[in-house]
Amino acid sequence: MKSKIMSNFEIPQNVSYFGLLGNVNYSIQFIEFPNNLKVEQRAKSRIVELIAEMTDQSTFEIEGRFETIYGCGDRKSAYCITTQLMDAPKQDNESSVSYFLKTHEYQSSFIEKIEQRINLLRLCSKGDIRLSFSCFYTYDDQGKRELDALHDNFNELRNWKFHVSPTEIDNFNDFISTTRFPLSHEYLQLAFETFLLSYEAHDDRLSFLALMIAMETLFNDGNQELRYRLARGAAVFLGKSSRESHQIFNDIRKLYDKRSTLVHTGDSKKLSTSDLLLLQNYVRNSLRLLIQCNLPKKDLINRLTVEGFGALNRIKKFGTKKQG
Repeated sequence: MKSKIMSNFEIPQNVSYFGLLGNVNYSIQFIEFPNNLKVEQRAKSRIVELIAEMTDQSTFEIEGRFETIYGCGDRKSAYCITTQLMDAPKQDNESSVSYFLKTHEYQSSFIEKIEQRINLLRLCSKGDIRLSFSCFYTYDDQGKRELDALHDNFNELRNWKFHVSPTEIDNFNDFISTTRFPLSHEYLQLAFETFLLSYEAHDDRLSFLALMIAMETLFNDGNQELRYRLARGAAVFLGKSSRESHQIFNDIRKLYDKRSTLVHTGDSKKLSTSDLLLLQNYVRNSLRLLIQCNLPKKDLINRLTVEGFGALNRIKKFGTKKQG
């Protein structure tokens, strides 16, 4: 994310925050965000006007970014997160430099919590959801907005819309509100960070390799043929039935063969976007469920070794028992 930090050294009154969410649809309104943030649907014209004012650019320039760079499509409205920051730092009698540093630390921590929530949402559903633009601002005596700091994201994004079905909302809100960073086990943290790299690569080949590394981090113990180990581990863990496990087993083996061809020859002709999305879905579901199970890597591998296909519920119960 490219950031431009601008601070006025005035004492902030009623500091406001605005964040524009990219690649989302109406279901984002049911997701809970930290810091008392409220999800709103706003008219495109209002959003464009605010961003133009904050960035000192023309509304024409901002409208040009709206569909592609900001990921808001050609709709007449978009979704944003807003709040009033009653606990924002105040200058009091300290120096301007001290106040600036304290304010910068506060704002960085605030944005980090939002980014963490967005990254966890990527484990809940397909979609290149992101914080496309955000700013902190105050109002002067005449009611005019005055910029305090802004963060503008110019990274390329894929046109993958985030969507959560009504039946999943409660479970996902519980997951994102109870998960803490860093994750409790190093292998989960590394796999999660590698999973996120698949969103930043913007090259299907590199994204695919990042996802396969994440899969290896989760299911490989280095003691058997890697292709088999990954396929069996994912099949045992993710499959809700023997039939589903066999499908996962065959999918992962085929995906790993494509990984081998890509790595050893550089040939990506057989690699498709559907392959990328399939592998991403397997990694996403594995990570989310493993975070919830909270099993050390050794316990996970041992359990996968003794279990047969369709063992997901048994492993989840084993993880719950271990935590208890």
